[in-house]
Amino acid sequence: ESKVKDLTAISEEYKQQLSEDKIKLGHLEQLSSSMTSDPDQNKQRIADLVQRVSLLEINEMRLSRKYDAICEQEKQLREKYHESTTDSLDMERMLKEQMGALDVWKTKATEKMKELHNVLRKSVLKSDYDAVHRQLQKQRERQTEFLQREVQLVKQNAKRENIEREI
Repeated sequence: ESKVKDLTAISEEYKQQLSEDKIKLGHLEQLSSSMTSDPDQNKQRIADLVQRVSLLEINEMRLSRKYDAICEQEKQLREKYHESTTDSLDMERMLKEQMGALDVWKTKATEKMKELHNVLRKSVLKSDYDAVHRQLQKQRERQTEFLQREVQLVKQNAKRENIEREI
């Protein structure tokens, strides 16, 4: 923006100089028309004034070209500025969207962590689980032994009954 301001100030300077030169040219033309007394002196003066006018016209053309170049440069700077602001706004929007998504993810993760913490709090310690599991295994072994013993007793009982029937 400072470059744009500087360019605008320079262009205003050139405009002002151009208008001053035009005023001076008008004054010179009036002066030359009012001097009709001595023809040789007037011719010399006219030649000087014509030379001055041509210099002023050359300066005017130079200033005009400089002004056009500055206007073009200002236009390009404005376009670049507009592009950069658009890009920065797009990046800002994208970052806000990402931050929002990450915030949602953080909230969900926090809720899941609380849920898992509660489950962990309600769960049994591994040492307690191992102790209960050993007791369960012992009970299963006992039950298996009792069932085997029962089967043996049933077989013995069946043999006795067979022997008693035979007798």
